[in-house]
Amino acid sequence: MFFTYAQIFALLTQYRYVLLFPIMVIEGPIIAVIGGLLCSVGSMNIVIVFFLSITGDITGDALFYALGRWGRQRVIERWGHIIGLTSERIRSAEHYFDHHAGKTLVLAKLTHAAGGPTLVSAGIVRMPFWPFLWYNLLGTIPKSLFFVTIGYYFGSMYRQINGYIDKISLIVIGILILLVFVLFWRKTRRSTSHSNP
Repeated sequence: MFFTYAQIFALLTQYRYVLLFPIMVIEGPIIAVIGGLLCSVGSMNIVIVFFLSITGDITGDALFYALGRWGRQRVIERWGHIIGLTSERIRSAEHYFDHHAGKTLVLAKLTHAAGGPTLVSAGIVRMPFWPFLWYNLLGTIPKSLFFVTIGYYFGSMYRQINGYIDKISLIVIGILILLVFVLFWRKTRRSTSHSNP
């Protein structure tokens, strides 16, 4: 980040909504918290901050999606052999998104840290844009409401809150990875027991 949160707070106090939207596109949750804090001291309107939080977050999602969709061929050609991104794996991801796109995108939004890679993946598999936007909106509305509300009531602790956001995101990702591993293990065990009566 080019500015400290204290500098961002000062800039937002001066330039308000003009600056709030572009910073929300880049930073997201912690800026929604700072926006909520500015609402609590009367510098901003909470309805406008909530709306800009949603539109800023969705705009950022669309940029990640575009990176995956229109950078797909370049990523595969340049980095595919390094990161194991083969045509077969992309087909498998396409099949997965066909069946589980909604819950995957909503969960990725709510976990925060998993958001970027999942949004890029949706673009790479060329998920239709309007369903992509709809599912992200479903995850963004409660997320924005939560962070703006936290900022309104506890915004003066925004430095500590940012640390909590990162830690909770990592914990949630760890739990999700563990759940996927357990489900995969159970499925493998079931198929093995069926093949060996």
